[in-house]
Amino acid sequence: MTIRILADSGGKPDKNNVLASGTLAASLVTSGNEHYFVDVVFPSPPNLNANTLYWLMVDTSANSSNYWSWANDTLAGYIS
Repeated sequence: MTIRILADSGGKPDKNNVLASGTLAASLVTSGNEHYFVDVVFPSPPNLNANTLYWLMVDTSANSSNYWSWANDTLAGYIS
């Protein structure tokens, strides 16, 4: 699956302004770590600014027996 960081455009993701793009390899998600954080490495680190809204876009194909889930960081690890 491809993970992208997008700029904001009036409260919506700007699909024409991709700040970074990386791949989450299925091989990184193995039995036993399927409910934990998995790192996605961006080949070129994005230049992000504090107090700026960004969007994460996840591109993948649909498969009802092999899928991903997205969860919230309840500790609010990302601020500003």
